[in-house]
Amino acid sequence: MAKSTLSKKTPSKENALDNFQHFLSMADEEVEVIAGDTRLIITLENRIKIPKVAVIPELWQWIQTQLTIANSQYLMLQRLGKSTWKTPPEFILYQYDSQYYYLPRGFLGELLKYCQHLGLEFELIDNRIKRPDIEYTSNIELRKYQSDSLERIAKYHFGVIVAPPGSGKTVMGLELVARCKQPTLILVHRKELLDQWVERAVSFLGIDKKDIGIVGSGKKKWGQKLTVATIQTLHTMLDELPELSKQFGLVIVDECHHIPANTFGQVIELFNPFYMYGLTATPQRKNNDEKMIFTKVGQIIITINPFADDHYGGSRPKPRIHIKETTLHIPFDYTQDTFELLNKVVICDTTRNQMIVKDILKEVKNGKKILVLTERKDHVELLNLYLRDFCDIVPLTGDDNKTLRNKKLTQVRSDDFDVLIATGQLMGEGVDISNLDCLFLVYPFSFEGKLIQYIGRIQRTKNEQVIYDYRDVNIPFLEKQFKKRYAYYSEL
Repeated sequence: MAKSTLSKKTPSKENALDNFQHFLSMADEEVEVIAGDTRLIITLENRIKIPKVAVIPELWQWIQTQLTIANSQYLMLQRLGKSTWKTPPEFILYQYDSQYYYLPRGFLGELLKYCQHLGLEFELIDNRIKRPDIEYTSNIELRKYQSDSLERIAKYHFGVIVAPPGSGKTVMGLELVARCKQPTLILVHRKELLDQWVERAVSFLGIDKKDIGIVGSGKKKWGQKLTVATIQTLHTMLDELPELSKQFGLVIVDECHHIPANTFGQVIELFNPFYMYGLTATPQRKNNDEKMIFTKVGQIIITINPFADDHYGGSRPKPRIHIKETTLHIPFDYTQDTFELLNKVVICDTTRNQMIVKDILKEVKNGKKILVLTERKDHVELLNLYLRDFCDIVPLTGDDNKTLRNKKLTQVRSDDFDVLIATGQLMGEGVDISNLDCLFLVYPFSFEGKLIQYIGRIQRTKNEQVIYDYRDVNIPFLEKQFKKRYAYYSEL
């Protein structure tokens, strides 16, 4: 068993020891803490800092292996014979200078576990920032699964919370704010999310809107209790952040699956709060670089099952899924270079579209509120032409300006529609609509994270949920994409 000691800037040695065991619990392994001489001093701040002189070769080799991630985009471009200019072959998640190695702080649990495996003596110095407690007035009424989840989350000071759309992750995040009793910064990447957090904080924490700090959308005001900021704005303030970050004891990163983006990572590693939590519905990344999330924020603390509980406290019914096989075929051999041509065939095929329209009208007659998702603006317009004489259609594309888009979403929220047809990117994070109960996936894709987000659009309703998916069985490339989607359906 590794001989270890711990030092922390806290009046209570007992609390420090408890905190030490907390970090080791991230590694799912108990550690005996024995006071004694140390060889390796590990300092926890906004990053983990280790003196180079104390790191043995075996530990350094392991750190390099664990914190070097292959860039799958580079490998794909290389395989296709395309230019890899300005595309790094790998991501290096550690840094060093003449004296220290610097590692992302979410890596702490794995690091301590490996030090124990090597039998290294180490000292952990915890320099995270904890401000004096402040009181929040929470009027949140939690569902049972939310309350149970928060009890588990409370055992960890940082990590990732996986909560599907419709599970109330914003509400849970605000309850964390109230329970941690710290000045809080909430990081978002879209204005819609910023507005949503501010609105919910006013409703659930009783904070006057004028007292909430907002950094983004042309504003730069810091709150005494709560600040909501966009990553993009903070990225323009990198020189100021080390000093500004000292006022926060809790940081919540909404939609933290975006952390691998350079702007997210650069901003987050400048903060040193005592508590840091990432919220996401989909920790999976298309390029398999999700480890970058976990090293910045911490490992997954809890994954909430969207079908484990509902508004009534019982099991939520699983969605009814219809898989419809199309007769679509292409008169050419598919290659990567013909991808755009294949897209046009998919969205313009009359027989395929007529099948989709027939199914939509059937569900309209059943009284369903329908969301049709595609990836192409032309497809939205085409399906609108097919359907507009038979039901009330709301088409939504990137061509809509902000005013028109908000008008259309208000129409949908007021139930004054039958079918909402939209491109998937417009119905992503930050769109809060609770009355959709039937989903049509009419354009093929393979990424599970996208599928989870799309299904989440209909999981806010109490009604029976229905999903239609179209399987283009005669085209091997599209059939392969369907099988990846079907693998997730099988888990529901």
